[in-house]
Amino acid sequence: MDLNVESAYEPYSHQGRFHEEAHGSGDKLFAAISDQQLLLKRKKAEQGTQRAIEGLRLVMRILELLLDLSTLALMLHAAIVWWTTRNKIVDNGSGWRVIQWPHTDMRPTWTMMGVAVGTTLAHVVSLITQCRKFRSMREGAWRTRAVYARSTFITAAWSAALAYFKMSNENAKRTRHWDLWSWTCNVRNEQGGEIPWNSLCTEMNYCFIACLVAVPMEVIGLIIFILSHQSSKRRGKYGVLKG
Repeated sequence: MDLNVESAYEPYSHQGRFHEEAHGSGDKLFAAISDQQLLLKRKKAEQGTQRAIEGLRLVMRILELLLDLSTLALMLHAAIVWWTTRNKIVDNGSGWRVIQWPHTDMRPTWTMMGVAVGTTLAHVVSLITQCRKFRSMREGAWRTRAVYARSTFITAAWSAALAYFKMSNENAKRTRHWDLWSWTCNVRNEQGGEIPWNSLCTEMNYCFIACLVAVPMEVIGLIIFILSHQSSKRRGKYGVLKG
């Protein structure tokens, strides 16, 4: 029997092989589509997580800005009260007329106000870059370094200012060399006169606590940024994270 002679059954056999190959290609195509869908789902999940992290950092940045602004406003108010009343003389109730303010060391107050101005500007610049018009400022490899530098500056500046502010207050109680915080709290229970000593003392206490809260908030924000940045690098995304 000549095996080279075509048989009437051969077209069916060729057709069967064709369908088998097509079926195999279909399985591969289906697997490829499934992989793409899985990657898209993962990408959407990662983008959702990234947006949540950015939203959290934005909220923390706004809260820090509000703390800094309130500190600056209250410090400025207390300094204005001191400036306008520092030379006024009142009756102390015993027939003696005395100056309401002793010699007051204002350097701790100026230091706190200066740091509040600097950190407020840093937060404002960061928030401005959130606007669509200035979004290009957030692009580039320098952005990551800028986030590290900004957080380091804010943390170090507030830590130093708070230590100086607190140390001056504690030393004044022993040496009687008063600053604004220590003196207003020392005479907070005195009645009469135009100076609201109790209110000023409360304002100074608030400023110290507010700035004390702002420091760990900044540290937490930086830690979140570092973890997000490392996670992004592990996923193979080399885009610069938003600060």
